[in-house]
Amino acid sequence: MFLPLESCDGWKDPASIDNVLLQRHSQHKSTPDRAFLTKASPAIVSTMTPAAQFGRRLREIRKAQKLKIGQLAEKADTGVKHLGRIERGEKQPSFELIIALASAMNVSPAKFFEFDSQAMDPKLLRKQLDQFLARRDARQLQQIQQILMTFFDS
Repeated sequence: MFLPLESCDGWKDPASIDNVLLQRHSQHKSTPDRAFLTKASPAIVSTMTPAAQFGRRLREIRKAQKLKIGQLAEKADTGVKHLGRIERGEKQPSFELIIALASAMNVSPAKFFEFDSQAMDPKLLRKQLDQFLARRDARQLQQIQQILMTFFDS
C-alpha cells in the first residue's frame, strides 16, 4: 500500500509519520492487527525527535511494568491526556514531571533517555532476525546455522 505524501498531514516530521501510518492502516481491514507499527525500526528511531524518542521510551517502560496510562498519570500527579501527548512526542515534560514519572515507576530518570535500548529489545531483535532469515534460501540458512552453532557451541 502506498500513501500519497501530499495527503499525509505532517509527513515531513518523522514523529508524525508513525501516527499517519497507523491512522491510514486502521482504515484498511485487509490486515487484522497493527502490531507491525508499534515499535519503530532503528532507522526510524534515529530520525525521531528527542521528544518522540523520550515518549517512546517512557511508553516502553510503562508497558513493561504493566501500568495503564491512567495509573501512571495518577501516580505522577499529571493528566492522562498530557501524558499521552508526551508518549507520542507531541509535548515535552518538565524536569519536575520527569522526576515524578521516574519516582512513580521506581526507575532512574536516566532510563527515559536510553534511546538505543531498542536495539537490545529481545522481541525486536527476534523480529529483525526473522525478517532477515525469511529472505534467505535453504543453502544460506544451512550456512547461517553452521556459523551460529560454531560460534555458540565452542
